Amino acid sequence: MRFSGFFTALYIHFATSEPWFVYPDVRPVLERWQQLGIDLGVLSNFDSRLYSVLEALDLRQFFTSITISTEVGAAKPDLQIFTVLA
Repeated sequence: MRFSGFFTALYIHFATSEPWFVYPDVRPVLERWQQLGIDLGVLSNFDSRLYSVLEALDLRQFFTSITISTEVGAAKPDLQIFTVLA
């Protein structure tokens, strides 16, 4: 397989739930925090595939904001990404 084909396959693979793992205690904690009215957000240096990953892992509903470095134009630890609300 050529690099471009490999890269494309790998890129698509990491947009799915398959390469990711959610620890068993995560969902109950997120559900509890949601019941308590605690707003949670994601601040990530990942890219827009994060939306599909969170959906595939059935976690998207727990976050009121998602801030992604590729959409903001700044990555952690740059202060700019911490000052943007998504």
